[in-house]
Amino acid sequence: MSFIVQDMKNGTVNTLRQRYKINTRNDEYFYTENSILPFGKHKGNTIKCIFKCETNYIEWCLTNADSFCINLDTLKIMQITKPWISDDLDFFQNSEEFILDIRTFEKDKNGFPYSNRIREANFSFSANALEENRIKLATKLNAYNVLRGGDWSSSNPISFKGTTKKNKNTLRLNQFGYT
Repeated sequence: MSFIVQDMKNGTVNTLRQRYKINTRNDEYFYTENSILPFGKHKGNTIKCIFKCETNYIEWCLTNADSFCINLDTLKIMQITKPWISDDLDFFQNSEEFILDIRTFEKDKNGFPYSNRIREANFSFSANALEENRIKLATKLNAYNVLRGGDWSSSNPISFKGTTKKNKNTLRLNQFGYT
């Protein structure tokens, strides 16, 4: 029976590595700027694009998603990369959602999308988010929970429901082929 469990673990690890580009090293899992978020309202978008468009969501994940952590090199790049000012994204609004096709955007020196039509703001992660990230990087995270962003069971005090139809101004990024 243990070989079935091991095969399921290998399947989850392969999904993390290949589909979502989540890095693994000695059973340690962490996101990089090119990782694709496998959960939540930004599921399917790269970390770097979510950071540029909705930086507070990345901060929220660092603080609240118990199996979401970003490697230190990526965090350093994010700390010097300026996210977009959300008011400038109104240009892309179509009814109740933003459709932002970043495939045509230029990339900055670190590979983050860039547009001279959208202003950028200064940002730095809170000390709490950085500390939570440090703790999670030092912990061996469960591959299955990394794929889900954490253990969102009823025992978890944080309620996570992702995007609902009631949530207006949902951001949808069109980035297929953007790496």
